Amino acid sequence: MRSGGGLVRAQGWLSAATRFVGGLRPGTLEMVFALLLMIPFILVPPRYASTAPWALVLELLICLAAGFFGRWPVTSGCLVGLGLTAMAVLVTFVFDPSNDLRWSSFAVAIPLISAGTHGRRTLQGLLAVWYWLVLTVIEMAGHFTANDFIAAATIWGVWVGLFILVSVLIRRIADERRALQAARLAAVQSQRRTIARDLHDTTAYATTSIILRAEQAKLRGVTDPDMLADLDYIIAAGRRSMRDLRGMMETLRRNEPDGGADVPPSPWQIAPLDEIVDRRLAELTDNGFRASAHVEADLDSLPESVSETLAKVVVEATANMVKHGDRSAPCSIMIESDGDEVEAVFINTPATTSRLGRQQSTPLGLVGARERVEALGGECSVTSTSPTWVLRARIPIGV
Repeated sequence: MRSGGGLVRAQGWLSAATRFVGGLRPGTLEMVFALLLMIPFILVPPRYASTAPWALVLELLICLAAGFFGRWPVTSGCLVGLGLTAMAVLVTFVFDPSNDLRWSSFAVAIPLISAGTHGRRTLQGLLAVWYWLVLTVIEMAGHFTANDFIAAATIWGVWVGLFILVSVLIRRIADERRALQAARLAAVQSQRRTIARDLHDTTAYATTSIILRAEQAKLRGVTDPDMLADLDYIIAAGRRSMRDLRGMMETLRRNEPDGGADVPPSPWQIAPLDEIVDRRLAELTDNGFRASAHVEADLDSLPESVSETLAKVVVEATANMVKHGDRSAPCSIMIESDGDEVEAVFINTPATTSRLGRQQSTPLGLVGARERVEALGGECSVTSTSPTWVLRARIPIGV
């Protein structure tokens, strides 16, 4: 249990460290480590500092060049390589600081780790080979024997490999964190999408029905002034509510991810498809439309996903007819199936002026219906050619 708890804490620390590093400006971390490498030179100068101060300056410049790798990776990496190459020439032909720990050699960790962390694999590979060769020469300190070469090559091969491994681990942690953030964002956006759909399928539709019924009651003639005032208030309040609901739904649907077919069913989906068709046909008739339905398909045998999607199309298409259709013209619903796909066609004549006004005319419901159809591999199109409006949806059955 203790080891498991320690592992969890370690992962938490790594995650926190990754978030902290991700919040820093580019190049800050590289410069901080470069300055840390320069501290030993200041506190405890090397032995050769008194006889070869220019060598000390070179080592400081190597560390400083490594610190700029975050901002200018290619230039900084090459400067570090050139500085180490110059150091190799010095220790080979000028002096032998073999007894001093050359901290500038460990400055190669900054370019190698930073390059791998930021996905610059090619640059990391080229610099790793260059640094390894130069550091091997520096470690040999002018003693060109086979044993010295093997020992130096092995030592710096391990160090360079360790630096690359560290970059791989950091990169993996960062990728996992980004993937987790993307998954959380997708989950939140999916929830927003579901809320927007449910608002449209329930509250927005009910509010629209209330407005239409109140307008119908008003058109039938109301002599009581109080009753007329109440109807006007209901209509005005309903339209304000619809305007607010539309704004909320548009906000919820903004920046939503593609797809999104796997959402919980809305309350209207509980009823069988044939019952939904009958209800919508009655709704059209109650609103004064001359509506007809022609169904040549076994609706009960449709797969659940197809049935629910087709029910969504039926509800949205007929709701659009009620809101924007001409009651004096006929409208029809036609559903057919050939065993491979089911096709639904809705035809009516748009009214000259929508009874709900322009503010309630945003077709969010039809957008959601089209998304559901396309998620099942089908097609959904709307055409409006004078004087008819036609919605056609085709959904494959074998999905």
